[in-house]
Amino acid sequence: MAIADRVNISVPSGRHLEVYQHVKRFCTGLGAYFVSEDILQLERGTLRITERTRFTSFSVSGAFLQALREFNSLEQFLFPFGEGSHKVSMLHIAQDFRVEAPPVLKRLKRRSKAKQVKLTRKYVEPRNVLYMESHNHTDPSVSTGMLYIGSPKAEARAAVYDKRNERIDKGFDDPGPLTRGELRVTDKMHVTLRDVVLPDSCYWHFMSDLFPKPETVAPWTPN
Repeated sequence: MAIADRVNISVPSGRHLEVYQHVKRFCTGLGAYFVSEDILQLERGTLRITERTRFTSFSVSGAFLQALREFNSLEQFLFPFGEGSHKVSMLHIAQDFRVEAPPVLKRLKRRSKAKQVKLTRKYVEPRNVLYMESHNHTDPSVSTGMLYIGSPKAEARAAVYDKRNERIDKGFDDPGPLTRGELRVTDKMHVTLRDVVLPDSCYWHFMSDLFPKPETVAPWTPN
């Protein structure tokens, strides 16, 4: 199952106060606290509030979203944003697969470099494919790491990496074979708050050329 792993939501300056007060009241009620004037922390996650001249941005980390899901509070947290003008300016959606990452990375790297992978209607240009190798903790003789498919400025970009290796690298117990496929989209793809709560359809709309798409996933509709 896919999960929202990071989101940026912006509201016009005229809505700053009402949304800010909701975020402060709701999140502190769950145990969140301010580590600075503009950063709230909940469990291991953070929510950064950035006020601009015309809008205010609320940037929510993956760990913060996970904590909200564990409290069964994600929809309640998002509801006031949707009551007025707002924009989901960036959304990361992730899904983990119980398979060894190195063969997946090798296959997708080969296809991407051959201009055989697409996230939207156009195939990704090979110059916009980047592979970053990491030390393989389980088998140093086999290459592993992270593969970026798409330009950092693209409206849709994928990141596929060895989640097992990352967890071991950070000092956690070995979770076994684990590959993460992450979709990163901007507001130009017309994602909404619904995609934050129910991300499966959006995820597979863009990622079905990288991983086998489940038959039960409903079609995705922008906006």
